[in-house]
Amino acid sequence: EKGASLLQDFQRRLVNASNLPRPFWMYLGLGMAAYSAFVPFYSVGSGILQRRYAMDTSTADMLLLLPEGTIAITGPLIGLIVDYISVYNRVIYMGVAALCFAPVFASLALLSHPITPYIAMGALGVFWSIFNAIFWGLVSKFCSNGDQVGISVGLLGCSVNLGPSVLLLAIGVLQSNYRSLADEIVLLFLSACTLICAAMCIPLSGLVDDKDERATTLPVVTLDDGEAGADLQDLGSGREGSSDMQQPHRASDCRFLGNDNKDCSSKSYGSFGC
Repeated sequence: EKGASLLQDFQRRLVNASNLPRPFWMYLGLGMAAYSAFVPFYSVGSGILQRRYAMDTSTADMLLLLPEGTIAITGPLIGLIVDYISVYNRVIYMGVAALCFAPVFASLALLSHPITPYIAMGALGVFWSIFNAIFWGLVSKFCSNGDQVGISVGLLGCSVNLGPSVLLLAIGVLQSNYRSLADEIVLLFLSACTLICAAMCIPLSGLVDDKDERATTLPVVTLDDGEAGADLQDLGSGREGSSDMQQPHRASDCRFLGNDNKDCSSKSYGSFGC
């Protein structure tokens, strides 16, 4: 009996996974495009910097640490700021950050001044820190309910690794056959990936229902059906609500404002559900 129950639960979760909302698939696609630009650069960037800017191996490798160091320093602060930005504006800023990747990679392909890679790596760290904080902070916003968060993260993990893997294979073929222009072509192709990511943010922002909705935690209420109307009215007018107001301890115990009759597994809420 327990085995049958587990099987039914597994089947239910498979159905949930197949019904992920359309915005999620757009979100997954733009994440694949962005990571297909950033991750391969870490694999081939050192060699490109050595060849284009006559750097020794240790200098080029150390320079590639600059974006990671920038992310480590600015990441927590940017994440704190992102928590107070509306979902709509998050998508817009994510698109702007992705758009800024393009001139960074293009400058490495087209400019030969010795200072270029230093400026480019610093800028890459700042823009990637912004993009990364917003991108992963939106996972729960594009799921219909709490049962889909795990499979959503799994699909995202697959996409942000599959895209770079395929691109690295293509880069290997390119460098083997077109050695003279391979570095410039690779960098311009990485720029194109970031432009695709930025372009996908435009239709995605149009699917955000409430453009003023903020991501900060709102009061969560546990109400009987008969009490829901009065207590929600009290919340809206700024008065204290029912004494039953409490933070949820289980996913089935919570219901968020504006999402009646939906079970939630997170204390934050977004335009696309819990």
